[in-house]
Amino acid sequence: MNDVADGDKALSPCRQELFAFTVLAVLLLCIYGNSFDCSWHFDDAANITNNTAIHLKTLSWNHTKQVLLAGHLGAHASPRPLAYLSFGLNYFCDGLDVFGYHFVNLSVHFVASLFLFLFIRNALSLGTVTQRDGSRAYHVALLASVLWAIHPIQTQAVTYIVQRMTSLSGMFTIMSLYFYLKARTSLCNFRAAFLFIACLLAFLMALGSKENALLLLLSLGLCEALLIKGIASWSPGKKWALFIAVIGIAAVIGFLWIALTKGNVLSALFAGYDHRPFTWWQRLLTESRVVLFYVSLLLYPMPDRLSLVHGFQISTSLLNPVSTLFSVLLILGIVGVLIVGAKKYPLLSFSFLFFFVNHLLESTILPLELVYEHRNYIPSMLFFVPFAMGFTSLLERYQAKRGMRFVLCLFGAFTLMGFAHATFERNRAWKTPETLWFDTIKKAPAESRVHHNMGAVYQGRDQLAKAMAEYEKALSLNNYPRKAEEAATYFNLGNLHLDLGNPGRAEVLYREAVRVDPNCYPALNSLAVLYESEGNKDAVLPLLTKAFEVDPQNSHTTYNLGLFHLKNGEPEKAVPYFNMATSDRELHHSVLVSSGVAYKQMGQRGKAAGLFERAVLANPRDITPRLHLVEIYHAAGLKGRALDQGESLLDILLTDKNLFYHTVDFILQKGGSKEIELSGDLIIPILHHTMSKRGEIFDGQLSYLKKLLDKDRKIE
Repeated sequence: MNDVADGDKALSPCRQELFAFTVLAVLLLCIYGNSFDCSWHFDDAANITNNTAIHLKTLSWNHTKQVLLAGHLGAHASPRPLAYLSFGLNYFCDGLDVFGYHFVNLSVHFVASLFLFLFIRNALSLGTVTQRDGSRAYHVALLASVLWAIHPIQTQAVTYIVQRMTSLSGMFTIMSLYFYLKARTSLCNFRAAFLFIACLLAFLMALGSKENALLLLLSLGLCEALLIKGIASWSPGKKWALFIAVIGIAAVIGFLWIALTKGNVLSALFAGYDHRPFTWWQRLLTESRVVLFYVSLLLYPMPDRLSLVHGFQISTSLLNPVSTLFSVLLILGIVGVLIVGAKKYPLLSFSFLFFFVNHLLESTILPLELVYEHRNYIPSMLFFVPFAMGFTSLLERYQAKRGMRFVLCLFGAFTLMGFAHATFERNRAWKTPETLWFDTIKKAPAESRVHHNMGAVYQGRDQLAKAMAEYEKALSLNNYPRKAEEAATYFNLGNLHLDLGNPGRAEVLYREAVRVDPNCYPALNSLAVLYESEGNKDAVLPLLTKAFEVDPQNSHTTYNLGLFHLKNGEPEKAVPYFNMATSDRELHHSVLVSSGVAYKQMGQRGKAAGLFERAVLANPRDITPRLHLVEIYHAAGLKGRALDQGESLLDILLTDKNLFYHTVDFILQKGGSKEIELSGDLIIPILHHTMSKRGEIFDGQLSYLKKLLDKDRKIE
């Protein structure tokens, strides 16, 4: 017996699996250890950091249900409850500390690697696979799973936090395949039934993580047709009854899930192309080249070939570019050869067909962007099995030739080290938004998206000239993957000009953003604010209403709508909008103050005082809620409380002479406006009385207050 087989016999199956698990754990910790402090990126904001719906603060059912439904909120909803729940639990434990999120992502990847190893080892032990392949099952499974796990293309699904959606779906997909394989080869009916249920549950978990798990049904069919066909296990009747039941139930649930969450799939499918620079036919043609590009990345994954953004020419016909025709023919030829050779080489055919089958959703006609590396996470799971089989076969063939074996082992070691080093280096690019986009702009300098995000990086650093140059470069290239991104560039450029004191230019750019994308609610919001500041009130409400229709969960829109009604003397209409915005951390303090003003206008002073007290706790240095509390307590006859607030207020005001006079003028001049509504008749006497009691010299401030008071207004 050859020494590979002897190696299998040297350890018990339990120890072999323990060794494999240890190898995978150590390797993944070593090469992903530098990813635990990588920052948030790109879609992380919309799905996690700014998505308050998944910020789980308690484990109550109501809060948990809100997290499960988080994918149905906002402008870019998607039904992925399990993924959102995992983000919510991360937030519950660690807030927005990236370490916990990366640890969970790597744990998911590790578990996926383990089940991949188990699936491959069991698949190699089936009767449809040759005895020689079965004898090398352990080594092939370990090598193939290691190659997949440490491959640098997986960093986009592991290090990019939001793509846990992909890795979770991948983990449950390979678990479902493994349970199915074990169920179909089980000699015990009860155990088989239990494993089939586990297979179904894993499928549902995968579907709840990302919709492309629906392709698992085709993968199970491939597994049945190529790997399991002909196995004599338990009675055929029960076997097929369970098979049909599991696949049937999974199919029904899967399609119902997509129908309920996506609505009219066909109309949604083609409506998505309204916002793309290509048609469904052009995307289908282009994806033939993209899929072969993915294959090249799997075979030659140098760090300088991996990028968040890849520039790809759209195929407008089979001959434009001519590589489209060659790509289509090559893919059809490969699939044909795999089908013809499936009888003789079932596992080899299954492994490569699995790759093509699992690209059927994201790499065909769905109105998605053209290229993303994380789309290979599931398709590539079995990609390295044939290579591992070939490598172990060569080792066996040349077992008597030590020189050749040494060369082969050296090649294998360099391949593994190359993959590991490339992954480690790729993680460096994910460290910060700056490192990511500096890396991406070197690899895709002709893409509008890259320059837009580079502009956002510069804008965040207050390097406004550089930011403006990048935004204008993005607009000049004009090859955005979505119209919404072009609108975002106009919007950001408008903000830039507003910061530079050019409101006229900002208005033009905001209008351009709305022209490109009528649903660009940030631009609608900003236009409304700009028009309000210019006194053009008639234009404000239609813009805010349109923004609210586009995204009713956007806190800035709801807060601005509340302010609009408050300024127009409609506090009862303002309060519901303020309530919708109260969960936004950025606006929380402002919402508390504005809600307090609304309740004060409605005559509910107790409720208003409670909100102002909370605003003081949230920001003790803000004088506005303290001014309102002085007024409310004085009007209610609670002079002690009013004077206490006056003392606290003076502690802040007297630290800066300009602040003192500015605040008094603010009370007198702007206090009458509806969104502020402060009464100088109630506040000034309290400030005067409090300052008088201090017995200190205030360099004219006390006499200034005294002049403002009428002779008959006194505090008893």
